[in-house]
Order: sequence, then structure tokens, then C-alpha cells
Amino acid sequence: MSKEKVSQTKVISDERAYTRALIERIVRECPARRAASEDERKAMEIVAAEFEKLGLGTEMKPFLFNQSLYANIALHFGVASLGTLIGGLMPKTALALHSLAVGSYYADSTRKGYLLRRAFPFKPSQNLLAVSPAKTGEPKLRIVLAAHADAAFTGLIFSDFVVKNLAGEPPKALKFMKRQMEFTMKSTASLIGFDALRAVVGPLAAPLRPIEYMLTIPAFLAFLLNMQVVLQNEIVPGANDNLSGVVAELVLAARLLANQPDDVEYVFAITGCEEASLGGADALAREMEAHWPRHNTVVLGLDSL
Repeated sequence: MSKEKVSQTKVISDERAYTRALIERIVRECPARRAASEDERKAMEIVAAEFEKLGLGTEMKPFLFNQSLYANIALHFGVASLGTLIGGLMPKTALALHSLAVGSYYADSTRKGYLLRRAFPFKPSQNLLAVSPAKTGEPKLRIVLAAHADAAFTGLIFSDFVVKNLAGEPPKALKFMKRQMEFTMKSTASLIGFDALRAVVGPLAAPLRPIEYMLTIPAFLAFLLNMQVVLQNEIVPGANDNLSGVVAELVLAARLLANQPDDVEYVFAITGCEEASLGGADALAREMEAHWPRHNTVVLGLDSL
């Protein structure tokens, strides 16, 4: 172990002081760490320097992604709400809008492709990797510790009232609403059937309009709440979510490297654009799929510790 590495290990021996000091430094020097921003990159450079003090080589892996999950959600459910609004007069257009919102959100959520999200610019971001390879070459076990450097937006959706009433366990009769985004997408998907029926029978479907409006309430609420976050445009310091996870990786690195088994590889990954919908994690998974076989790779996410 190098003298530099021994020195850093002694600093981290006071883990509480080290953790607090580093989190305070990153919050002070990089206060607005929105996804794909200069502050996000600067925070990763600070963390990279700390990994290097531990004797680890580091690498920045660039990728492109959006900056706001909330703008993306607002767009999807705004399109869905517009479809219902014009459905009585233009059922075929409503059918197209509801189908677009549902299909795009499904593809986006399952990482099969980005459709409506491409209305927003894709900007440069990066993932930081610090690797301590196995001495035996191909490791018997690869442990990937992942945490994200970017910080979240805030807004009414995170208020005590909304969290208390929407994030908790729903009443037994409303259990079907527990997975809120899934429920919202299913209610939106059901509107496609109403559009198709109206396109065939025309005005005879008019009595169904109140049901369509009721089924659109979840989408409209999602649009309003997410649009409010976009308009407020405020980033939180993110000391807990997720500098706690980022700095925990450094503390764990100092502990683990001292007694690393010869056939084990440690990977310390700091991802970008997590708050924009796991952009960095998705990019890292795609890039490393051929290099990190599933049979010997374990990924542990450290978040909000």
C-alpha cells in the first residue's frame, strides 16, 4: 500500500468527520447538481480525486441524457389529458394521442426506446468508475457499488401533505392505486378503447364522456404536479439523496481495499442523471453488459443512507 493510500485511510478512520466534511464541501462547491450539469461534473471530479487518494484509478464514461424526469412525465400526461379534451370532437386524433402517451411511457419505463422524451435535448453527462481489479485476472466475484451524484428537483409533489396522503399505504378498498404511476398509465390506456368506440359509432358514444373524464383525472393530476416542479425549477442540496451514498462508497473503499480477496473485483460507480430517470445507470448497464457477466457480478445500490 502506498504512503498516500495509508495517509488517506487514516483520515477516513474518523469516518463521521470525513463524511460530513466531504458532503459539506460538495454541497458548497456544487450546490445545483442537476442532471447533465456543470455542477454534477464538478462533484464527480471531487469524488474522483478522493478515490485516487485511495490508490484507485478512475475513469469518466460519457453519455447523453435529459435533465428532468418531471418535464418528461408532464409531457406524457399532458398529451394524454389533451387527448381526452378533444376526444368528443376528434376521436381519431384522441386515439393517436392516448396511444402515443401510453406507448411512449411504456417504452421509456422499460428502456425499450425514447419517443416523447426526445422532445427535450439530450445533454452530456458522465459516469465515474473507480476499479480495484482482482489479482487473479477474471474475478470469481465482482461487486459493483453504485450511487448517484446528481440532486433532485423539489416541488409540491414532495410536500408533507402530498407525501402523507399519496406515499403511504392506501385504504383496503383502494389497494389497486398503490402503484400510482402504473394505475395512472392503466387508466390512460383504457381511454384508447373509448376513442376507438367513438371513432366507430360517433355521437352514440357521447354518454360515455363523464367516464372518460373520470379516467383522465389521474393523468391530469400527474401533469399538474409534475409541471409545478418544472416551473419551480429548484434543486435541493442532495446531502442525503444522494451524497450520503456517494461518500459511503469512499468509506467502504477504504475499508474493503485493506483486505481485498485475490479473486474479487471491486467497482465503485458514481452515476449521473439518476434523478432524470436513471439515465446514468441505464447507460452504464448498456456499456458494461458485455464486460460484467451476470454470473459473477453483484450490483448494490447505495441511496439515501
